[in-house]
Amino acid sequence: MKKLKKFFKYFIPPVFYNTNRSLLIPPIININKWKNLFEKKNKKSKNFQFPNKIKYKKLNTVNINSNFNIKLVDYLRNFNHQGGIVASENKFIYMKPGKTAGTSIFHHILRKKISNILHYRINNQNYSKWLNNLNSDNLSNYFIFTVVRNPFDRVVSICAYFNITIDNFIKNYNQKKLNEQLFLHSIPLSKYNFIDNTQFTNYVCKFESLDNDLNFVFNKLDLDVTDIPHVNKTYRSEYQEYFNRQQIDQIYEIYEDDFKNFGYSF
Repeated sequence: MKKLKKFFKYFIPPVFYNTNRSLLIPPIININKWKNLFEKKNKKSKNFQFPNKIKYKKLNTVNINSNFNIKLVDYLRNFNHQGGIVASENKFIYMKPGKTAGTSIFHHILRKKISNILHYRINNQNYSKWLNNLNSDNLSNYFIFTVVRNPFDRVVSICAYFNITIDNFIKNYNQKKLNEQLFLHSIPLSKYNFIDNTQFTNYVCKFESLDNDLNFVFNKLDLDVTDIPHVNKTYRSEYQEYFNRQQIDQIYEIYEDDFKNFGYSF
């Protein structure tokens, strides 16, 4: 009986999904008690200690030399990313990771404001032509920005969107068995920002402060934007409610660079 009580005391039920992928049904759990339990028992779990110094710069004004730009051009040409968006006249590159409000930003803002904007998938031929003509000199004229998101919150959003469990996501990710779209939506965010530990993005928006951060970007690009919609949004509880102890450790391992680079934690 004591073992049974101990089991129920520390067991955290897995997340359950409704057939409607836009709605996640979280386990019935007192989140504050669970967070206290996690902190109390954390010494028995894997100890993920990341440097206090966050690697990324929100506004990156460091001048990058031409040799690095040559490497960056090659990186952009070969990176199998979820989305590259370019406006050659407005001189910006939007590194668009999956599940970071990119659909809202592109379709409902940028595409409406800029007629000749290029998306790597929608305008593949013209985008490829632009990319092939890109060189280290003209790249330095572009303002590069992106959006990052807490990996735990992002994983819950990915799983809801593709209607899979967190356990299945982790298993298939580690075994490299994710289908193409799921893989592209789950690429670590550091790959959209760093090459050889050097940040190439000029501005990093955070999903958690998206409106304010995007307002800075749009002012920088001289775009008049008054409303920032959010489509494909999932309505659910806080992300902390969806993970058990083992899953937390596994997500820390998968997205270790993102936690280190952007200062996120559980």
